[in-house]
Amino acid sequence: MLLCHRSSINDTQGYSKSLDILYPEHNADYAQSFNAIQPGSSYQYCNLNYNILGAVIENITGIRFDYYIQTNILFPLGLHGFYDMAESSGHNIAQAYQYSETKRSYVHNSSAYACLSAPYILGESTPLLSPCGGIKMSAVELAEYMRLHMNMGKINGKRLLRKRHERQMWAIRSPENNYGLAFIHYYDIIPEEELIGHRGGGYGINTSMFFCPEKKFGFVILCNGINTSLISHYRFHCTMVRLLYDTIIRT
Repeated sequence: MLLCHRSSINDTQGYSKSLDILYPEHNADYAQSFNAIQPGSSYQYCNLNYNILGAVIENITGIRFDYYIQTNILFPLGLHGFYDMAESSGHNIAQAYQYSETKRSYVHNSSAYACLSAPYILGESTPLLSPCGGIKMSAVELAEYMRLHMNMGKINGKRLLRKRHERQMWAIRSPENNYGLAFIHYYDIIPEEELIGHRGGGYGINTSMFFCPEKKFGFVILCNGINTSLISHYRFHCTMVRLLYDTIIRT
């Protein structure tokens, strides 16, 4: 239910700093983070779900979330993404710029690159790493990760996921939003094609990853500074993908 956003938990009280908002002893308004519906009965996208899952990984393994992801997913694939900006040395980091309606200009947003504050407590400090989408990696590396899923859990001769587990991720659990386990089925980006993937944004950064497993093509877009008064995030990514499809795939 956490993986497919059917947990009945919401993130109206925030999700990026602490899990204390869920505990009565730490938050008098804790109940506001729980919808008055039965878990599993409906879909509501909630970033807090994935931050909770990150804390679950830490409690089970005894390993900090980002180290676990690096050791078990990224490094075996030859990828070098990271969550903690303390590991950014030697990387050429693109800066985040967010459009300001008030200033009518693009404003630098350094919040995306804040370093972790000490001390870090396993199972409690996890939201600071932002398991819901805080990884930093290049477009090329994200494309490699996309290829892993497009090829049913295997890439460059290395199998990370069994085929049945990959299919479980793709299987739609929330028909009202075509949502599986972190993967969404898109039918309106390219009318004649079904794409699987995800998109997201924060701090002025906007990303998307869409792929067609049957025909073995996909798209990765990383950008910032979208003026949403002119075009929505989703329409922007749809437009970009259609241009790329018409220019590269269709021809």
